[in-house]
Amino acid sequence: MKVRILLAGAMAALALAGCKKTQSESEGTPVADSGKVTITQANPPPGGTWGDVVNATTSGFMMGNPNAKVKLVEIGSLSCPHCKKFEEEGVPKLIDKYVKSGQVSWEFRPYVIHGPIDMAANIIARCGGVKTFFPMTMALYKDQETILNKVQAAPQDKLNKIQ
Repeated sequence: MKVRILLAGAMAALALAGCKKTQSESEGTPVADSGKVTITQANPPPGGTWGDVVNATTSGFMMGNPNAKVKLVEIGSLSCPHCKKFEEEGVPKLIDKYVKSGQVSWEFRPYVIHGPIDMAANIIARCGGVKTFFPMTMALYKDQETILNKVQAAPQDKLNKIQ
């Protein structure tokens, strides 16, 4: 436990050491203006919204206007409860308010936390291609607890075969 606390403290110190507060401290790099940013709505594809546009990327799948000025990249694990919470609470608002209008593109890049479990979930989500990736991802998050409980209840010899 002490090692975790020490490691967390060291990581926090390193992160703070990299923060710059003024232009002179950041060696001439301009500091971002905190003024309001105006984003205009892009024309959606005929007969739909930008939420209907899904493309494969080198690392995942992107929904929305590929030329959007704001690009959100989510690196998520299909077995992570925090990622599930974002999927349930944040993603619908993100899509409805920003992605469908063309203001923002959203790319999901799978990240493996729980080895074979995440690998299998990623393969399942990807197997249908661009048309089914996001609906399949939503379904996997919805059933995440059930899936993980079944995996944890499986005999160790069967789990070893998966790996």
